[in-house]
Amino acid sequence: MGAGNPTADAAIKPFTFHRTLTVFQPDDATQTLRSYVRQRANLVRLSAHRRAKKLGYEVRKVEPPAPADAAAG
Repeated sequence: MGAGNPTADAAIKPFTFHRTLTVFQPDDATQTLRSYVRQRANLVRLSAHRRAKKLGYEVRKVEPPAPADAAAG
């Protein structure tokens, strides 16, 4: 009964965005992926920051223009 039914299989089978991040609920998927991407971006930015300081560059913080929804929240 379950093997031939693609919707039942899709409901059970997890889908993976990245090899370390597996998400089961599609409703939570967007939020989880968003936080995962934000976390990765922070790590990349921090490592680039450290590398630049080590090489002797002056690192200054530049504020990006805030999106409208972020300012409201």
